[in-house]
Amino acid sequence: MARVTRLIVVINIILLAGLGVLINAESTTKVEASVEQAPAIKNLGPLKIMIIGDSITQGNQQYPSYRRPLYFKLKQSGLDFDFVGSKKGNYPYTEKVNKDFDDDHESQWGWRSDQIITNDYQNHLYLAESIKANKPDVLLIHIGMNDILQKGSYGAIQAADNVDKIIGIAKIYNPDVKVVLGQIIGTDKKNARQDIIYYNQLLANLASKTDSIILVDQYKDFDSKKDSWDGLHPNSQGQEKMAQKWANALLSL
Repeated sequence: MARVTRLIVVINIILLAGLGVLINAESTTKVEASVEQAPAIKNLGPLKIMIIGDSITQGNQQYPSYRRPLYFKLKQSGLDFDFVGSKKGNYPYTEKVNKDFDDDHESQWGWRSDQIITNDYQNHLYLAESIKANKPDVLLIHIGMNDILQKGSYGAIQAADNVDKIIGIAKIYNPDVKVVLGQIIGTDKKNARQDIIYYNQLLANLASKTDSIILVDQYKDFDSKKDSWDGLHPNSQGQEKMAQKWANALLSL
């Protein structure tokens, strides 16, 4: 009888031990599942957007550029964002007329792409300093028009190379930076049409090499006779067209 009792006790111990293993295994499975299902941590701060360009981006007193309608479109979408940069205002950098939007940017009237990088001082990487200070999450770029107007097809090649340099500079300070790259609008000045088409193809080639660039076709549907006030710089209608395309791209990130 004693042997039977001891045998029952041993069997119960074995069963309890096995049950404990099963309970532990079930508990571990639940914990692992909860970790796998946890949502990714999102950036709690605003999306920092650095807008880089020339006079088309800077705008003037009457036409403050696409930056203003873009600001309101992003606000209306509910996106948490912040335009960043070392410059404010429209050409000629007097007190800005429109004080109802975030006016930080990196653009300059009349400058080529190489001047934008250096702030027109040779071998001074001004743009790099601004990128380092602001650490943008997104670069929005529309440059190259002055390169083409001044240097033709050679300017197009130079500008495409400088766009690549700008992206490289940004990646030093933020390897995950996204780029919203605009194929530039058209103009009826200096018979630049073919050089602009050539340049925009170079930008498309650049964008095809990486998934960190979103290419935005600002050339398509932009009529320099109807959408600009001087055959080059966007009027209110042109600014609205450009802003909508930028907003669509930024909200797709």
